[in-house]
Amino acid sequence: MSLQEPEVLVVSASDQSCTCDWYLDLDWSSQGRTGTVRVDDHGRPFRSTSTIGMPGYRYDRIYHHPGSWVRMPAADMAATGD
Repeated sequence: MSLQEPEVLVVSASDQSCTCDWYLDLDWSSQGRTGTVRVDDHGRPFRSTSTIGMPGYRYDRIYHHPGSWVRMPAADMAATGD
């Protein structure tokens, strides 16, 4: 990797029991410098919610429908409970 090539990170989040607001604080270092960058939804936290018994979706970056949300198989969101 060189300084001209960006580092690409894929962040995945899932939740089985609550609705959560969250953001990512990413610590970085490069050429002796360090810092922290907050990754959020345009200044607001991301929101994820329980997947139990609900349809699931993923963002397709490179496969069949790049740039769109694709429904996940129902088996991935199996209805299980406490």
